[in-house]
Amino acid sequence: MGASNRKLTTSIGWDLQFIDEQKRLVKQDLDAHADPTEAHSRLELIFERLGSLADDDSDVGRLRRYIYAMSALVHHERVGGLSNRDVTRLVELAYAILQAQGVRPRASRLAALYGDIHLIKSQIERKAGYPWRAAWEQQVALQLAGDLPSGGLGFQRLGMGNRALRLGHAQLALRHFTEAEAAGLDDGPRARCWLGRMHALWLGGQSEEAGAMAARIVAATRIPDDIRREVGWFELIVQFQQTGDLAPMLKAIRHGGAYYEGTYIIETCLWAYAIESRGFLDRLPRLASIRRNKKLLPQRLGAWYDSGLRLQECYDHDLPLPLRLRGLSQTLEERDRLLTIDKEALILAAATRWLARSKSHDLALLVFSEYRALCQRLSNGKTSDCLQVLRDMEGRAWLAFASPGSSPSV
Repeated sequence: MGASNRKLTTSIGWDLQFIDEQKRLVKQDLDAHADPTEAHSRLELIFERLGSLADDDSDVGRLRRYIYAMSALVHHERVGGLSNRDVTRLVELAYAILQAQGVRPRASRLAALYGDIHLIKSQIERKAGYPWRAAWEQQVALQLAGDLPSGGLGFQRLGMGNRALRLGHAQLALRHFTEAEAAGLDDGPRARCWLGRMHALWLGGQSEEAGAMAARIVAATRIPDDIRREVGWFELIVQFQQTGDLAPMLKAIRHGGAYYEGTYIIETCLWAYAIESRGFLDRLPRLASIRRNKKLLPQRLGAWYDSGLRLQECYDHDLPLPLRLRGLSQTLEERDRLLTIDKEALILAAATRWLARSKSHDLALLVFSEYRALCQRLSNGKTSDCLQVLRDMEGRAWLAFASPGSSPSV
């Protein structure tokens, strides 16, 4: 073996300082040479670098391949660009590099590198609409990371709480949020932990505790603006639940209002579709029209916008009923793609309301059963109506028995 080959294979070892330095250098390389105006320029550069390092089996080469592979996964989670096959190959590459380097999961001081793989995989699965996979990957990330998980134990527990809540396990989420705060969090993650706890308490039927948590967030210093906005919106929802008056929310989503954003406009429409009163239906913005608004661009919200649009189309009598039913079915089938559990509950409630109004009683009973089961899971059996919008239906005859021969009408 020649001297040049010995130089390539001489182990310099990995340690935390060396890893951080290589991460910095890789980021500098990508920032300097990727075109920020081209969405996939960064990915193309990453694959080019991976190709050039393919035969470099040195410690530096291996580490750089690992970092480039992880950079591709992080970029994909943010803006997309990879196929499922690409994601699988990059995960396998990162795993293979760690194993070749002798990094052991759980036991090694560098075991957090395994946790990082599963952490980004969890985030990718969450965005792709697979909440169970996302929760599983989050749990595996912490299990394999050893004693020094990336971001700290508190950050990891926060992620586990968010994943548990998305699956409808509010009480489990509350436990994780409590453990996250006890383990220590920076200001930003701590505020998000409080926000998660507020939502878990609210959906779990603990309204007073949720209100106290909201007050705690508002009174705290160094709370990010987006968290304060979310609390303000939550307070509007609670006000609506107490009064049945949707007017304050409608005012807030108007042009120039504090919540003139696509996500809040869609949510307000769905609250209107979920309640018994029809009084607000004529005052709702047309979701198909705001699609052309360059400030709002609600279609960027993906499944959330599609769901709201299809629910609104259910009230369009110019569309054939079979077409409306098919669109609603697609929304219900795809509800896992929604990022938060309260959105899923709201979709189920709004769908139940329209099906009941259209006298599609068997379908209404099916969807209402899904809504009630979700609410009971969230609240550990305390309530079957966590959003407090379908209480008037409890006495309906079709709820107890839906005739097999009932036919939909409008």
